[in-house]
Amino acid sequence: MIDTIRMTRRATLASSLKLAGAGAVAGTATRFGGLSAFAQDSTQNENVLAGLGLPEIDVTISESGYEGLSGDQTAGLYLVKTTNSGSAPGFIQFMQLPDGMTLDDLMAMLGSSSSTPAAGDMASPESGGEDQGPPDWYYTTYLAGGAGVAPGETATFVIDLQPGNYVVWAEDPSASQAPVALTVTGEAASPVAADLPPANVAIQEQASDSGFMFVIGNAFSNGWQVVEVANLSDQPHFIEIDKVPDGTTLDQVNALLQGEMSGTPVSGGLSEADFQPFYFVGTQSAGTRQWHELSLDAGTYTIACFIGDIKKGGIPHAFEGMVSLFVVPTASGTPTA
Repeated sequence: MIDTIRMTRRATLASSLKLAGAGAVAGTATRFGGLSAFAQDSTQNENVLAGLGLPEIDVTISESGYEGLSGDQTAGLYLVKTTNSGSAPGFIQFMQLPDGMTLDDLMAMLGSSSSTPAAGDMASPESGGEDQGPPDWYYTTYLAGGAGVAPGETATFVIDLQPGNYVVWAEDPSASQAPVALTVTGEAASPVAADLPPANVAIQEQASDSGFMFVIGNAFSNGWQVVEVANLSDQPHFIEIDKVPDGTTLDQVNALLQGEMSGTPVSGGLSEADFQPFYFVGTQSAGTRQWHELSLDAGTYTIACFIGDIKKGGIPHAFEGMVSLFVVPTASGTPTA
């Protein structure tokens, strides 16, 4: 699934609605496949998150799996360092399984083409045909977050693991990496203010009158920074960060999205090739926070979420307003556009 094929954003949206078969982020994974997605300068001169003294989870994404994961962890904040030793972009996602579901149950359900319910009242996500989106439990289970990692690169982020049984995977059953079961023990707790990592930029995922939106606090800067992502809405979200041509406006981005949804591209407007994947913040559920350390070059960027709205027939969140644009100035502070 992860290869050098570039899909149109409209095709990406169609596949991104399925937890089964294509995976909730499988279409996005394909878009990132042929590019230097998520590339971060390995000569990082600041490592704020690593200096917090949090317990660490060191994971290597190989061609076939996730190496270095322990089967048990204690609930709390963790610094996750994920290195991709493979030849293609890799994804890592920490997803808590619903009560009574095991990793084997999940994979059997995802691999089933039968319409027979798999476990309890959880029907196979594929049973509804092409328009079937993720199962209802996907919108309520605990999703701690994750990241996309370019070949040879390392992503550094902090997530909050609550007690429960997890699967660590690419959120795509067709990915070459075998999912790993992870058990988190201890008492559920919310980190106090003193425990939370410092952030240079805060992104809030909020509900709006039309659906969902991003609210960005503070300004992104040139170089390394810690970005906090807080989901203050009632549905899960991921963040795809793309670099776009300088001078791009949000109206142009929305025109492209609407054109691809309707099947009538805007003449002379932006095209799919104008979006260069830069970073991917893994899916997180309502009420969660995660922190990512990343380096941004000067330029213009968009952020968007394409998970389908379960309350509105699966329309991707980006089409409800969950897309935003920001400009990173040069190191001297001069805007690029």
